[in-house]
Amino acid sequence: MAVTLIKSANLGTGMGGRVSDVYYTVYNALGAVSAARTNSGIYEIGSSTGIYGVSVSIDNDFQGSIFWDVDGTSAYAVEEISSDTRLTRLMTSGRWQIDHSAKQMIFYEENGTTEIMRFDLKDRTGAASFTEVFDRSKV
Repeated sequence: MAVTLIKSANLGTGMGGRVSDVYYTVYNALGAVSAARTNSGIYEIGSSTGIYGVSVSIDNDFQGSIFWDVDGTSAYAVEEISSDTRLTRLMTSGRWQIDHSAKQMIFYEENGTTEIMRFDLKDRTGAASFTEVFDRSKV
């Protein structure tokens, strides 16, 4: 199963308005090409901003990099890319619980006992709360 991610790169305002010259290549964690250099699907975010985006499909458990370049220039950008869906799966399929004394939400693996993440819960004023939750922050 593939995962689709939206990736973007700020290549600088000097590279604005050059969508047909912007390319990306996806490399795996070992440096091998996973998706060949292409400019298919690339769009500019805003008008002549030099900020470009693309929707990229990668395999589950993929780890690597997306490398951006502009034809005929020395403008480059690189970012790590990952499809680690394990944590998302665990947080949505496992048990969760609100600890009222600690005012925290706790997420557990599917076995219901192994804790994977904990969040402080706060009300709209920023005070710790479990009855009127407006914000959470990872502990």
